[in-house]
Amino acid sequence: MQVVKQRKEPVRLTLLQLLEKRADLSYEERQSLINLKKGFDGEKQFDLLAKKYMTGQGIML
Repeated sequence: MQVVKQRKEPVRLTLLQLLEKRADLSYEERQSLINLKKGFDGEKQFDLLAKKYMTGQGIML
């Protein structure tokens, strides 16, 4: 299987992680950070499983 485009961390997630280290986040911002982190971790886990179990010819975008 060929991976055409590597997954990148969302810009909003990166910004919230940086802001969290420098300032107190509001409740909504903290919840957004948690949800974005969980979602991105899930996408990375899916990528690993797809690479492991999808054999043969194919293209994964």
